[in-house]
Amino acid sequence: MALHLIDDLKRFEGFRGKVYRCPGGRLTVGFGRNLEDNGVCVREAELLLLFDVAKVIEQLDTSMSYWRDFSAVVQCVLVQMGFQLGVGGLLGFRKFLGALRAGDLVQARAEMLNSLWARQTPRRAEYLSNLLVHNSSESDTLVWEDSIDELLFIVHRLKRMTLVK
Repeated sequence: MALHLIDDLKRFEGFRGKVYRCPGGRLTVGFGRNLEDNGVCVREAELLLLFDVAKVIEQLDTSMSYWRDFSAVVQCVLVQMGFQLGVGGLLGFRKFLGALRAGDLVQARAEMLNSLWARQTPRRAEYLSNLLVHNSSESDTLVWEDSIDELLFIVHRLKRMTLVK
């Protein structure tokens, strides 16, 4: 019964992946989600974030097949940068990526900090660049490995998820 209701709503509302104005003049997205009156709650925003991260990981797998060969810390840094800059933007950091591939984390950090990105978002750039060179204790490494493993598991599940037919 409930799924029939959802199917009807989807059929009559239609899907739009970009924000639009509904006939009532409200900013709307998806299957008639009124953003002006309803917005999104934290749990919904977290789910959107997971889907966005899943997309970044898919793009990294396609564009930088070697990214999973790096340590968990480096993988997390790449996901964060890919999320913020877009994977295309991340790929523009050729000297940074070259230093990573060469295993020169100090140079990779320097390349991160010598960028417009670092000048625009200095706190984030400093944090991520410090992760590369200072996060080397065994306990820290295990935390990052658990984090990336859990994230990759969630992403795998999201890719297979279908809520309603």
